[in-house]
Parts: sequence; structure tokens; C-alpha cells
Amino acid sequence: MFHSRSLPALLLASVFGILGACQKADPDQKEFEQYVKAAEAGDPAAQRHVGSMYVRRALESYKGYPSIDYEKGARFLRVAAESGHANAQFKLGELLLTGGLGYAPETVDPDSQRMHALLYGGNEPIKAFPSEPKEAVKWLLRSALQGNREAMQKLIGVYEFTSSGETQDLAEAYKWTVLSEAPQDEFEKLDILEITPEQKSEGRRLAAAFKPVPQTQRSIRM
Repeated sequence: MFHSRSLPALLLASVFGILGACQKADPDQKEFEQYVKAAEAGDPAAQRHVGSMYVRRALESYKGYPSIDYEKGARFLRVAAESGHANAQFKLGELLLTGGLGYAPETVDPDSQRMHALLYGGNEPIKAFPSEPKEAVKWLLRSALQGNREAMQKLIGVYEFTSSGETQDLAEAYKWTVLSEAPQDEFEKLDILEITPEQKSEGRRLAAAFKPVPQTQRSIRM
């Protein structure tokens, strides 16, 4: 038989049960913390993973201003890149090329600027996180020389245009287009840029001579 006196006790037990459940670690957060420990101990793959996660977190909450998550992410990625991890080198290069926006900050159109003001208030222009094009190309090249196709594809644009500070080199762009097995529209873009038969021939020669050289990874503690 149910007694009314037991109701407060049941409610109290329920409250403590809910609080206890809330205090349990989120499985995803717990897994992330394990990655952080491995990264701090010097595991390059974990450093790449943790760096990418921090950067993604920063970009998801992006409001035009750098955040501590972005700085942490860049630091983890840089250590992993310095250790020789090809994908970390690509991720770092990609990040430094455009400041995480996925496009050059100077290309942001006025309509996007106005939308940013409506969403977040104020008249501050959209800002990228810090970009370092020259440093970006260095890491993209290191990754591509290890055979990373994503880095190769990113280098196509680097040598097609001059926005990254590199001199336009359509033969080099053609080389990376061939090596990355890029889709046909990348070759068509080079035709639009008026690549010459001689430049295509040089690009094919450079691609044929290319031999990826994987780096020996080393552990760097944070």
C-alpha cells in the first residue's frame, strides 16, 4: 500500500538521481579529454585531432573575433605539423591560408557584411582569424610532398592566383592538378586562365618526376 509520507522521499531520490546523471561525464567529452591527454603526451595523430576539434569549436561559435579555442587548436596543429604528421600539416596550412573562413577575407561581399551586422549587432566588419599566407604555403608544400592529395588540391589555387603572395605559376598549378587527380573542371579552369601548351607540358613533366617522401614522425610533448 502506498503511503503519502513516502512521496517526499521519492521526490528527493528522483532529484538526486537526476543530479547524479547530470554529473556523469558526457561520453564525447570524456573521449575528447583522453585525446587531449594523448596529445599533450606527444601523440601526433591525437594532436591533429584535438587541434581540429578546437578550431571547429571556434568556427562554429565564430562572431568575427579570435577565441581561445582557435588559439589552442592552432597550437596543437602546429606541434603535430612540426612532428611530421602530413594531415596536420595540411590542416595547419589550410587554416593559415584563409584564417579559417574557407575563403580570402578580402573577398567578403557587402551583403555578407550587412548580414553579419544584423546577426551580431554593431558595425564591425567580418574578420578572419589571423592568416599567414607565406607560412600556409610552406606547410601545404610539406604535406603535399608527403603525398597528401588535399594539400595538393589546395596548392592548385595557390599557383593559379597571386592572393597567397606566390607568383602565378600555371605549370606548377598543372602539376598539382595532375598529381591530386583533380576533377575535370580544374583543368578547364587552367584553360580559362590561358595556360599554354608549353606550360602543360612542363606541368606533366614535373608530375611524372614527383616522388612522395613521407617524413618520419617524432613525438613532441606539449
